[in-house]
Amino acid sequence: MKKKIRIDTATVAVSLITLAILVIALIVAVSTANKKDSSKPNTPPSLTFPQISDVPQRDDITVNFNESTLEDVYEKDGTEYIYSFISFPVIEGGCQEATEKINEAIRLFANERVAIKQHEKENAEEAYKRAENEAMGFIQFEFVTTTESVYVKNGYASIAFRRVRTVGLNDPSELITTMCFDLISGEEVDLSAFMNVGQDMAMSFILDIFAQHIRINPNVYYNDALDTLPDVVDLKSFYLTADGVVLYFNPNVITPSVNGVQRFTVPFDKIGY
Repeated sequence: MKKKIRIDTATVAVSLITLAILVIALIVAVSTANKKDSSKPNTPPSLTFPQISDVPQRDDITVNFNESTLEDVYEKDGTEYIYSFISFPVIEGGCQEATEKINEAIRLFANERVAIKQHEKENAEEAYKRAENEAMGFIQFEFVTTTESVYVKNGYASIAFRRVRTVGLNDPSELITTMCFDLISGEEVDLSAFMNVGQDMAMSFILDIFAQHIRINPNVYYNDALDTLPDVVDLKSFYLTADGVVLYFNPNVITPSVNGVQRFTVPFDKIGY
């Protein structure tokens, strides 16, 4: 004769309640995880700078400044109107083919920079006439470009040139021009290559840096500096130093010339190094 199985209704009720609690806890856990996952696309990707074993480093590269100069003079009817001068580096070491390409690009830049332009000649002649009419002595125009810095990091060589332009009795004006080269290919690169990110992300990085400074010191900049910033950002307007990446704007771009070059140093550890 089969025994009857007695079911304790109280035990069953407790079991069902416990199961319901477990199911609710599982649903909450899954929902929370989904919420965390859904936030990930809005988080900017971390910047990485992988070291490549065959990239030339500082110890592999030397910079030679000896006799690396060019000059140009604009003279007319015995009067020397303009004197232009540039000193520039010669890179040595590393990959020979790449180094030769880099030095050729630097020399082409130097030839272009030292050459006195037609509008500069016309301006100097007008200044000479004014000085003559006002019985004043004419002061020769001078354009002097020097190498402000050369720095090698992570397989890239960064060069910053500083041009000081003196026109008559006016205060000298300063202009920064920079170049950055891949020491493997010899090609000139922009900031996105050095940061190992896309150009859009590099652009956002620069915009954010300058927007912060404009908001902190608005009197230094033009009133529409924030609005015009996206139109004037240049991914090649940077150079490297031992302290980090230097971002800059030349005068009359987002700031009056009286305020000079605006530059800010971002430590390497702030961008992934």
